[in-house]
Amino acid sequence: MLALCSQVNEAQQQLYLQKVAENQSKMQEWAAHAPVNYQHKYNLILAEQARVTGDRLQAADYYEIAIQEAIANDYIQEAAIANELAAKFYLEWGKEKAAEGYLQQAYYCYARWGAKAKTDDLEKRYPKLLKPILQQQEFNFNPLETIASIARTSTYTTSSTNISDALDLTCILKAAQTISGCIELDALISSLTRIILENSGAKTSVLILPQKDTWQVRAITFIDQQSNSQTDVKTILESQLLDTCQDIPRKLINYVKNTRETVIIDNCKTNIPGVIGEYMLQHQPQSVLCTPIINQGHLLGILYLENQLN
Repeated sequence: MLALCSQVNEAQQQLYLQKVAENQSKMQEWAAHAPVNYQHKYNLILAEQARVTGDRLQAADYYEIAIQEAIANDYIQEAAIANELAAKFYLEWGKEKAAEGYLQQAYYCYARWGAKAKTDDLEKRYPKLLKPILQQQEFNFNPLETIASIARTSTYTTSSTNISDALDLTCILKAAQTISGCIELDALISSLTRIILENSGAKTSVLILPQKDTWQVRAITFIDQQSNSQTDVKTILESQLLDTCQDIPRKLINYVKNTRETVIIDNCKTNIPGVIGEYMLQHQPQSVLCTPIINQGHLLGILYLENQLN
């Protein structure tokens, strides 16, 4: 209704605004009881109300608040919508530079959510504002972008790490090329984990996937230091139950599975209680990264990377 206000006469506009106000009363009550789920929605409507009534400064504040709340509570799709609406607001105001920043963030959020139709639509409608992105991305969006974005979306970290810094565009391009040439699942998984290992600087890469009602360690790829000082990359493809596998930090991986948060730990130091279990105390990895693989809100798997190299 707020979007339609500019297309109707004043009497109809007042009816729309009245209905929106009534709905906001309900939304405000929901937000009071469940702020994680509803506060960002409530504030986004406040931003749109302020835009319609001409209060630009208030609209600008509420757009930003809604965006930050949506991101903080993992509503990536609504962070995308809020960024897009903010971009339109600034374009109407004549502030193209501000609109460019919000639109690019909207694009990244839609991409992380897996909404390719939306990223395609934004590319067609706003090629000028998205020019920096389009110049860097000459390949089609792939859900594997999740892996490339883990350094940007990490929740817990103590310092920078080579693992997260190295998971970049090169890794994704190699993975995409490999996937296009693979039809056997084991071969695909083996190639993908090797590519991630090569490009991350890690010593071990583990892929955990759901299988019906259980979670299984689907592949463990590691660098084998041979006696003649040469190195060899090996992959174990024998499926193991996550809950019984002794070759991974199960407490950390289960934490990521339950919270869907990316975790980076350097030198076994973290402020997250209970994730430093027997495996990490025994092996003392220099740095680890554990991230969920999420597409359109669904947890598709977990990636664990470990670095013990000095």
